[in-house]
Amino acid sequence: MKATLIVILSILSLTTFAQKRDNFWLKQGINAGCFMASGFMFRRAEIAKDDFRRYQAVHPNANPQWSNPKMSFRNKYKNWPEDQKPAYFLSTSVLVFTTDQFHMDNLAGGVAMVAGMGVSLTLYEKPNFKQILLQCGISLISYTSGRALADIVYPKID
Repeated sequence: MKATLIVILSILSLTTFAQKRDNFWLKQGINAGCFMASGFMFRRAEIAKDDFRRYQAVHPNANPQWSNPKMSFRNKYKNWPEDQKPAYFLSTSVLVFTTDQFHMDNLAGGVAMVAGMGVSLTLYEKPNFKQILLQCGISLISYTSGRALADIVYPKID
């Protein structure tokens, strides 16, 4: 029920104004989807980091060595804690997203957010201040809806 309400509110926020530009609504939908995915992925990473039981309840077969941040950070090192050299070239910096779920989720969230911003730039030819504020509001609502959706998908465990 909560998920349906969030999706409906997100869609309603998109229909509060009209544009006559080509593919405006398609681009607006892609923009909202990107920001929603970004919020979802960032929140999922936080949930796995703060309360892995929530993540594990939804994904019982997930390998903790990959998905539990309290264990998976070791994947970027050769032999933690004795040898803290990178496990492979750039595994502790640029390629850290290949070492565990936490960093992969954060990369996916960041890429989705950047994609959403890129699509936002194509919505208006010469946006005025009101249109910029409106677009920021839509993006924020979509991002927040994605975070809320993650809390629904990964419910708290008492």
